[in-house]
Amino acid sequence: MTAATMTVSGNVATTVRREVKKDGDPWCHFRIACNERYFDSRTNQWSDGETSYFTVICWQPHLAKNVAASLSLGDPVVVHGRGRVREWRDEQNVLRQSIEISASSVGHDLYRGISSFTKAVRQPPSEPDGDEVKQAVAGYTTDEAGADKATGEVPPPPLPSDDNQDEPDDTDEFDDSDELTAVGAAL
Repeated sequence: MTAATMTVSGNVATTVRREVKKDGDPWCHFRIACNERYFDSRTNQWSDGETSYFTVICWQPHLAKNVAASLSLGDPVVVHGRGRVREWRDEQNVLRQSIEISASSVGHDLYRGISSFTKAVRQPPSEPDGDEVKQAVAGYTTDEAGADKATGEVPPPPLPSDDNQDEPDDTDEFDDSDELTAVGAAL
């Protein structure tokens, strides 16, 4: 049987189990119980029918983290994803079938209660040459004077900003002897 898109509503029937893939990404799974309800015209009341169970698998890392942090046993949920029938044999070698849903969306069933939503913040990956990364590793690659430990290079002093400079005054004289002395002492 090929996978089909499906949406089911029910209650979380098992605790959400977090797992980790070989590449380190998280995933999780749980069971959902869906109760059939029908109106019995003989008794003029709603009645419960059979309960169907589905295994829900969350392969996407962001979905898995959010599901594990949000769902508890018994919570009413709505699950949307690709369903498929999986066949397996039990300990007595009896052929069994179960329906698995590879979830793309999971949420609380707001028909049966209220929920509070907190948006997950995703940090963009840092660029290897970005200032953020350079600042983070600066303590490991430079000494107290700011010299690069690997090459010995000293970064040039920052250039003065045009915003904060006053116009030069013709009456100010420039004496570069102090600067030359400082450079000579550094050598």
